[in-house]
Parts: sequence; structure tokens; C-alpha cells
Amino acid sequence: MSPNASQDRKKISQQILGQEGEFPAYFRFYDDLAQRSNDFHLTIDTLPSLLSVTSDSVLLAASVLRSNLQKTKQETEGRFKNLAGSDTKFQSDEKAIKMAMQAMFMVDPAAKENHSADFTLGDYRPSLWHPHQTLEDFIDRLFPPSLASSQDAARIAVEYRALRACKLQKRLGARFRLTNNLAEHLLFDERRNCLYIFHHVAFLKAHLCQYQGKENPLDIGLNESLERYAFSCALENTC
Repeated sequence: MSPNASQDRKKISQQILGQEGEFPAYFRFYDDLAQRSNDFHLTIDTLPSLLSVTSDSVLLAASVLRSNLQKTKQETEGRFKNLAGSDTKFQSDEKAIKMAMQAMFMVDPAAKENHSADFTLGDYRPSLWHPHQTLEDFIDRLFPPSLASSQDAARIAVEYRALRACKLQKRLGARFRLTNNLAEHLLFDERRNCLYIFHHVAFLKAHLCQYQGKENPLDIGLNESLERYAFSCALENTC
């Protein structure tokens, strides 16, 4: 499925990003995910229609994920199947949930499967959402709370503009690689002298927009964050 129709893009941006907009980089990524998800090898007992992932499937999966933080991957897939029933527009539960995870959180729940067993970036190792692991636990492990000292260092770097791409490139010869995986943002590959940069600025702005005027938005946990996120999407808020 490719969200070429403007109505599909409108529904996706409203219900996943919380506002309408063009989001060209985001939808290029989404289209690529859709194309890869719908690639298949035809077998005797499998029909192409049962393998395709539709925008309705992704949006249903997103709704299931938002309301089932304490459920395991296996339970989430079961919930999706129950809601989808025999409706042909809701298909491919595992693919739809994987796409919804990437569209909502910009993290790959199957990143480990796309790398060699010994792949690392510093202390980072690609993750995998295991069947008996809850969504909340998976996300928490991807983004553990940072130490106060790290937060202070980041604040100072921003305030004094000490961390600039041009400085890293000029003084260290560093190269930069764009990533669609938020869990890889600012990870440094020492072997290739390469810094990973999450480049979906519009995606981040759309989510930050929902927290304008609220106190300490960075201090809330995943549960409260997704509750606000779901409420904002339901109201189709715009900045």
C-alpha cells in the first residue's frame, strides 16, 4: 500500500502525527515502508490480496498499540486480529503493527533482524520486540532516562552552540548519515567515523506542537505521553 491518495495521507497525518500537513520526508519514508512490506514471493497457498498492508490496517494497528501499552506483542497481534475480523481491508497483522510502530514512534521493532549478529554502534545493539515483551517495556529499553549530568551537558551545548556539524566535520573529519530510526540518533560509528542523525524534523515538530503550553512535557512517562497523544489525535489538533 502506498498512501498516494490525498485522503489517505490526510488520515495518516491526522491520526498518527496529530495534525494535517505535507510532511514530504515522512511520507517518502512511509511509502518506502509500504513498498517493502508489500513485497512478496507468490506461493501455492498464499494470495497477494492477503499480504498487502493497507492504510486502514496501519491506522487500526496504531489505535491498538496506543491502547495496549501493557500488552505483549503476541497479545497485541491477537487484539488486532479480533478487531479486524474477516474484513478484507484489514490484513497482515504483523506487517501492519510493524509499520504502525515505525510510523508512530520512528523505531524499528525488528531492527535486529536487519543487521548481522555482531553489529554494534558503541553500546547500542539493534533491538527486537519479542513476542512476550510489552510495548511499554520495549520502548523504555530503547530510550532509558538520561543521567542529570548528560542532560546538563546537552543543555550547555545547545545554549552555547558548542555542538555543530561543521565543527565535527572540520576538526574530526566526521561524516554524517541520515537515519529513520530515532533510537539511532546521535550514535557514532567509530569504524567509519560516522555520526547518525535522525532527520525527520517535521515529525518531531508535529509531536512537540501537541505539548505547547504544558508544564514539563519532557518529564512525563510513556503512558501519559501516549494518553495525551491519543487525545490530541482524536481532536485533530493543529498548531
